[in-house]
Amino acid sequence: YMQATSQTAVEDWIQAIHSASALALTDRTIKEKASVDIIKQISDIEESLEKERRVKNLAELQYTSTSDTTTQHTICKQIKEFSENIDQLNVDLYRAKCYL
Repeated sequence: YMQATSQTAVEDWIQAIHSASALALTDRTIKEKASVDIIKQISDIEESLEKERRVKNLAELQYTSTSDTTTQHTICKQIKEFSENIDQLNVDLYRAKCYL
């Protein structure tokens, strides 16, 4: 077994052990909380992605049922924006999943 040369050395060893234990506990707690936060973020992104896809599909249906070229042009711009939003959400989703 180990024996210290003085009472100060014993106290230093005890302090070092307590500090290492506290750090390990804190790291584990932080990692667990981060994982929960990332899982929540993934869920939120997936929900937004689903909503964006639905809205895009509705816009595409509206585009096919409209004969006015001005309206079609406006809807086409919206569809493009929805597609860009979907692409960005997919990138965000991939990034969040990589963090797990």
